[in-house]
Amino acid sequence: MQSNAKDEAFSSMRSLAAEHPDAKIREQAVTYLAETANELTVNSLMEALFDPEPKIREVAFKALRQLGDRVPTDRLVELVALRGDRALREQVAAFVEELGNRSSASQPTDGLQKTNER
Repeated sequence: MQSNAKDEAFSSMRSLAAEHPDAKIREQAVTYLAETANELTVNSLMEALFDPEPKIREVAFKALRQLGDRVPTDRLVELVALRGDRALREQVAAFVEELGNRSSASQPTDGLQKTNER
């Protein structure tokens, strides 16, 4: 029962974030989605990157950065390539590069692997 209510709340917030005519309501909905940032909210947050209000776009991008490697970067890059302006494309490129750097930093180097294999 509780899960169903939670799903309905997410659904309502996603709808408000995407469709409400009042920017303040959209901002509040995106802020809620950002605070609960999880796999269920990723698509809504990616869509909010194209909101006409800069504050909404800022909140959405910050939330996506917090989600880090849980963001489907292929889909994000494709979406931004099709619909984003130059500034957004640059932000997303930096974000993807940052994720790549984090990933490579967490990989052991050859020297460490050889030491561990002995």
